[in-house]
Amino acid sequence: MPALGYLHVYGICQQSNGGSRHNLLEAQTIAAWIRANEAELTARYKKELWEILGVITPFGAQTRAIVQACAALGIRTGKGDGEMTVGTVHSFQGAERPVVIFSAVYSKHADGEFIDRKDSMLNVAVSRAKDSFLVFGDMDLFSQVPISKPRGRLSQFLLADPANALTFDYQPREDLQTARTGLSHLHEAGEHDRFLLQTLKTARQQVQIVTPWVKLRGMQESGALDVMSEAVGRGVQVVVYTDLQLNIGISRASPKGAPESIAEFRVAVEKLKSREVKVCVVNKVHSKIVMADEELLCVGSFNWLSAQRSGDFVRHETSMVYRGPDVSGEIAINRNSLVQRVVSGGL
Repeated sequence: MPALGYLHVYGICQQSNGGSRHNLLEAQTIAAWIRANEAELTARYKKELWEILGVITPFGAQTRAIVQACAALGIRTGKGDGEMTVGTVHSFQGAERPVVIFSAVYSKHADGEFIDRKDSMLNVAVSRAKDSFLVFGDMDLFSQVPISKPRGRLSQFLLADPANALTFDYQPREDLQTARTGLSHLHEAGEHDRFLLQTLKTARQQVQIVTPWVKLRGMQESGALDVMSEAVGRGVQVVVYTDLQLNIGISRASPKGAPESIAEFRVAVEKLKSREVKVCVVNKVHSKIVMADEELLCVGSFNWLSAQRSGDFVRHETSMVYRGPDVSGEIAINRNSLVQRVVSGGL
């Protein structure tokens, strides 16, 4: 695990009657991740889970949500021996763990400055971790905070290396599962490719594809490039949102990007534009989303226009597909967030 790592969680920040905030999907994802990694952690450290890992969050309501999510999976929490500590920064005063998870809670639906009011909150949280400090949260939002603020400063370190990103199966959002919303799952590259092609073929008005990387080879192998062109020919607006830093290889060693990556990205962008597909470069893309018209939202781990489909770098991929009229509000929130973060119409 990286010393500073993160897992992008597509959750929703909600406020309880008492004013404290919680993010249910974030809590459930943390509990599921702990359960999935418990055996590896205990084998590595040769200690019990409660001696290895703790969870810190800014909000009391999120503490309760994480405790409940852990209990549902048989993970004991509390302050005694054999119980994993979950709580606010104050719960960890004077205590350290090899691995600390930080649940950020805020999302595109509700962002606030509570975490950034005092430098001490994140300073203390990070200092509780001996080996790994892992942030679980909406990284699209996290990376937009100015570097003068604690979250912005931390995001600089988190996002400095793509290897800091954790991978884990996406969990479904309960608030999006209404009586009028269908939920289905996609697995592996083949299912994702077929889904994208079908979405482009059946969309009536618009399709947005949000993907951190864009590779010409990936678009050609999947057939997406030709089908995007066909959709545009039918009058469907197709927009690709992607990240400049990742595509051109900006790093501390190459602050202006790597020449080969820049050339490769420019070719991919020009090919899309030649098919009248609009390309928008967005400031820090972590989400991997497909949206169509006002009733289809797909969220997951798949890099839609760049994923390896054969060879050693093929990854296990999962996505959640929400379909129905009740996802229109969520689609609008995503579209608005993307438009606000566009930094250029291209390279």
